[in-house]
Amino acid sequence: MKVENHFVSDDARSMLVKSYLGDFTLLWELDAGWYEEPNKRRGGWSGVSRHQLHDGTLVFIKRQENHFCRDRRSFFRPISTFRREFQNILTFQKLGIPTLEPVYFGERILRGNVQAILVTKALDSFQSLESPEYQSLSKLEPLCRVNLVSAIAEAIRRMHDNKIQHNCLYAKHVFMKINQDKSVDVRLIDLEKAKRSFFRRAAMLRDLGTLHRHTKGWRSSDRLRFLLAYMQESKMSRTSKAILAHVLDETRSKFRISKRSL
Repeated sequence: MKVENHFVSDDARSMLVKSYLGDFTLLWELDAGWYEEPNKRRGGWSGVSRHQLHDGTLVFIKRQENHFCRDRRSFFRPISTFRREFQNILTFQKLGIPTLEPVYFGERILRGNVQAILVTKALDSFQSLESPEYQSLSKLEPLCRVNLVSAIAEAIRRMHDNKIQHNCLYAKHVFMKINQDKSVDVRLIDLEKAKRSFFRRAAMLRDLGTLHRHTKGWRSSDRLRFLLAYMQESKMSRTSKAILAHVLDETRSKFRISKRSL
């Protein structure tokens, strides 16, 4: 039995040891309860626990067994979804795209079963765009609202500028924190399905359409401000209008399909 693809951040190494979680087996056997009930699809299972380390640091410990995904890089050899998520986190960090901070990653094969662990720091000072206080941006101070929409647009634009498609850009996967000076920090999470795209436009239309459909509390002015910030424009260009028309048409189409399925 050998732990492969092992990673421990320098800052967390000693703290994991002091928390009696210094290796794969200790993390795997930790009885921390489930923060989210295990997902038992894809021929295996995958679950998330929340745990406090020795120094008070809160982390999410994600564990899975035989839970695989495929992509064009490993079409004939499926990889664990946590390995792909971990690789994407490192890619985002390298490219300056705000995301989670990894603490630990490890993978092993035990009695023929592929087990993987991914530990990340909790975003306790952040809230998701799905949280009640952000579902309707009109509740925020005008400056906070402008800064929040602009910060989200900037993070997503940087991702697309690097031809990366999130593929699951729901409101619950966009986290932010409003600082005392009204500036806003953003984190994009749940990178399990993120992938490189050959075409920036395809990644943009897919992700912006998803985000549009899952920000139901945004007013038309918020959506316009977001698109202008994303496009780095002061007023709508022909390209911006075409993007907006595509997103709205796609939303109406999906709404009609959803109604027919009821």
